[in-house]
Amino acid sequence: MTSQEESRVFEDLVKEGNILVFNNDWKLVTVPRDEYNKQRWLKHNGERIYAEFKNGDKVQETFDPRIFNCYYYLEGEEIIVTTRAESSNDLCKCIVMNDFGTFRDMLLQEHFKGKEKEYMVKYFKQDMDKETAERVQVIQIPKKDKHGYDITVCYYIVDGIFMIDDKGTSYMLNTEYEDKKKKGSLDDCNRPANQVYTHEGTNDAYKQVDKKRWEFLCTVMKEDWGDQKVETELGVVTVNKTMQTIMAKIRYLMSPREDDYTTLDQIKRYPKLYRFVMDGINHGR
Repeated sequence: MTSQEESRVFEDLVKEGNILVFNNDWKLVTVPRDEYNKQRWLKHNGERIYAEFKNGDKVQETFDPRIFNCYYYLEGEEIIVTTRAESSNDLCKCIVMNDFGTFRDMLLQEHFKGKEKEYMVKYFKQDMDKETAERVQVIQIPKKDKHGYDITVCYYIVDGIFMIDDKGTSYMLNTEYEDKKKKGSLDDCNRPANQVYTHEGTNDAYKQVDKKRWEFLCTVMKEDWGDQKVETELGVVTVNKTMQTIMAKIRYLMSPREDDYTTLDQIKRYPKLYRFVMDGINHGR
């Protein structure tokens, strides 16, 4: 076979944003022309990606596409971080630019996400007094990412009445549902699908974030909490924008402003919830 025949790339459709390639069965398929696929197909001919930075840091794709083992040295010790599939494009950008600085920053983020519950529980305990920290519950939930891989994400429940999900969206407890659940009367408790949180499950963690328990809460953040930093085993990480939003909403929902009519008018829908929040505003927690 000639080198041309052995190539798994049939055509690079730059304008269309796709690449036509031959898969392992030599069937012609279309893949998006993202940073990962440009490396995988245009640079490595469909083989697993391997790269080494000028400073000696290394990247080796695992047998699972888009999942990488990354190697670097910290104070003489070799550190290995396995990245998530959703980070594959950012990782490949670092490879193209030979940008080991951004690469290491990204690995800190990946390490943090892999142990988010552990680090955030520790963060709250260090940043708040014990009684205040106990008002925040961190729930870890397994789910599938957009590539079909198993991952775990965290949800944050404040005072048992507010929740912030892994995207930074906030919710309030549907006390009508909770009351009817206790009474065994749920026939008239159905909510429009676009108004409820969309997680379901059977174990205790899933039950706490069950979609029927929560209703979307629009929160407009005016406070600027600045960059949030969390201490990890591999160093201090400045968390990404989504995590900063989550942390800011946690702080805010622990003590909403009395003049925040956007938030409070929504909470008024549930009198029991509203009384609890106003009691906290007027008398503190």
